[in-house]
Amino acid sequence: MPLYRCYGCRTEFEAAKPVCEACGMDASANPRDKDMVVRLTVIHFDPPGRRPGVGLNHAACDASIKLGAPKCQFTSEPVAVTCPKCKESDVYKAADGESGGPSEAFLAKPVRAAKAAKTNDCGGC
Repeated sequence: MPLYRCYGCRTEFEAAKPVCEACGMDASANPRDKDMVVRLTVIHFDPPGRRPGVGLNHAACDASIKLGAPKCQFTSEPVAVTCPKCKESDVYKAADGESGGPSEAFLAKPVRAAKAAKTNDCGGC
């Protein structure tokens, strides 16, 4: 099921449609709200290893999900993690305590997609 972030009430949730469970904001019903409930890419947490800067190369939520798995994104930065299961892991909670988690300013700022430039220099496509 897709993962969404609601900037109206600052929650993340899984749902079939972009309708916030907490505040009821419906991005599909009102075009003005389309930037307020955004679909997130699931980004897993790569737990730190014994050497600084080198992770264990697997997801914190499931060690069988390895770095480089198709359609899987990883990060060692707790602030960038969106996977709900990784966020529940003890290793993530320990690392998130060090980083402080996302700031209120970050969560309050809506994410807007950049418009593609209309140029003809795309390498022949």
